[in-house]
Amino acid sequence: MKRILPAVVVLIAVAAIYLQVVNFEYAWDDLALFIDSPALRSGSDLVEAITRPILPGTSYFRPAVLFSFFLEFKYLGLNAAVSHGVNLLFFLLNIALVGAIAWRLFPERRHLPALAMLLYGLHPAMIESAAWVAGRFDLMVTFFVLFGLFCYLSTTRVLIRATACGFAFFCAAASKEMAVVYPLLLGVIALIESRHQPLRALPGWLGTRRDLWVVVSVLGAGIVYLALRHHFLSSMATTDERVASLSLFERVAFVGHTVLFYLRVCFLPFMDLGTMHPFDPSGTGAAQKVIGLVGLIAFCAFCVWALIRRSVSALLALAWCLAILPVSNVLPLTVGGNIGHERFMALPLAFLCIWVAYALSGLLGRGRVTAYMGMLVGAWLIVSVFNLLITIPLWRNDVTLWVWSYNAHPEVPITQFTVVASYLRADNLDEAGKYLEKIEAFYDDKLPPRLLAIKGQWLQRKGRYQESVSALKKALSTEMLPHELLKEHGVDFRSARVDLGSFNEAWYLRFLYGALAENYVNMRRFDEAIDALEIEEFYQPDYAPAQLLKALAYYGKNDIVNGDINYQKAKSFYTPAQWPGADNIKNRFLAKLCFEPNKPIDTCARWVVEFPASLAHE
Repeated sequence: MKRILPAVVVLIAVAAIYLQVVNFEYAWDDLALFIDSPALRSGSDLVEAITRPILPGTSYFRPAVLFSFFLEFKYLGLNAAVSHGVNLLFFLLNIALVGAIAWRLFPERRHLPALAMLLYGLHPAMIESAAWVAGRFDLMVTFFVLFGLFCYLSTTRVLIRATACGFAFFCAAASKEMAVVYPLLLGVIALIESRHQPLRALPGWLGTRRDLWVVVSVLGAGIVYLALRHHFLSSMATTDERVASLSLFERVAFVGHTVLFYLRVCFLPFMDLGTMHPFDPSGTGAAQKVIGLVGLIAFCAFCVWALIRRSVSALLALAWCLAILPVSNVLPLTVGGNIGHERFMALPLAFLCIWVAYALSGLLGRGRVTAYMGMLVGAWLIVSVFNLLITIPLWRNDVTLWVWSYNAHPEVPITQFTVVASYLRADNLDEAGKYLEKIEAFYDDKLPPRLLAIKGQWLQRKGRYQESVSALKKALSTEMLPHELLKEHGVDFRSARVDLGSFNEAWYLRFLYGALAENYVNMRRFDEAIDALEIEEFYQPDYAPAQLLKALAYYGKNDIVNGDINYQKAKSFYTPAQWPGADNIKNRFLAKLCFEPNKPIDTCARWVVEFPASLAHE
């Protein structure tokens, strides 16, 4: 009871701080994953929905997390409050597992589990994964890794232990690729558990039957995961060409800077919290490259020393070092021009917090040293709480998130693009226009293609259709267009589909052609709208707004049959809660169209019968 009560108090305190997230909306990648794509919501092809890359141009294979979303949407509906509530539950479970592992490793230290939980739960670097729905990938990989380690420490029954460790590894790997370090972390935990064994006895102790079967189970789970990954993905890994093109010296220095970045995130998280951490490894000077190289050498030397030293503190620190390896840019993975993200620390921080709690608990009863360290940790926790209270609300919705990001990094193209896009989604054209003015001034009125595209959408919303078409076509002129390449080879792109795993521009081209189509519909150039929408469908066939626009274009052409077909298809992609909005868009379009001189006779005749109240109102 003396151990459980402090742990419960910590969980209640963290829950009280984070409970506000259940009132937050979907934001950032949530929109692409859940709002704009119906795959997980419809369940019409469950296997395809949970095994395809989660975002275009990535090789992220994460069926466990996607399956959790499928179950959530199927039984609880698409509801941001529910999604945030599930994430909060995983976060609290992870905090509890941190305490449980600390208790299993150090049962003699009564205060250690609660202190480790407190440090982990109040660490500001956890905000991103806990307050953002798409942070579930990091929460779930952390959960399954910690669960596997806890199972290893909690039972001596060979079959249960081996099965639990293997199952946890498979689920962790199916949640996020950074689970690749799970076997190494299992080895470190085994070394800590065997700390009372003499060094010469270790090989025999670790080679006992119980650990041998754990190795077999984990190896088997890894083989099954790799086989599934190879079967469902077109490529095993997608690399960032910008990083892959670096020289060896630049690559090594980049890894060193990444390690230094994560050290800062873990120990001084108050300095640079945010969605973006831009870093250009090719633009660093000689001095910065040397700093990165020295940082990497020191990191490697520390890992070797920790393995040789084999003290508890050294091994816990080694666990942190191993946990950051998958996100240290050793492999040139795609991170959008960033050096890293705070959410990547969800797993490494578990070991860091146990390490710090272990070190602090060893200082109890040492007079002034205990008092000074207590004041230092207390001050750190107080600053952390204030940081949480200020930063968590910034994740409330897409607008608050990207205004914050833009203010922190107004020079970064993705923040420029997305802050305008967030206001357009919120239908706040005035604020979107104000940010466009700032961005155009930044570029001396010579916008890059991506920003010209978002300006094109703003112009379309303002009713300046011809200007919008010109801007969008200019942006398109700089892009490589897969559907055009297919046409050059005599292939009808309408019978093909783009491979999302190998082409990361699919979302952008979908956006461009959709904006063009919306202009054409408003300009009553319905044939051109349908052409643009067929191209948009090539890049995302299940995009509901494209099907709705296509229905409007067919209605405008007086083709009721195809209009109805596409309208029903659009509704099948929307959630039931979005159906009234789709109906409203259709009715407002027809109400305006049917009072124009060149109105489609059959379409309007049916609309008059179906919606006399709307007609009377108009």
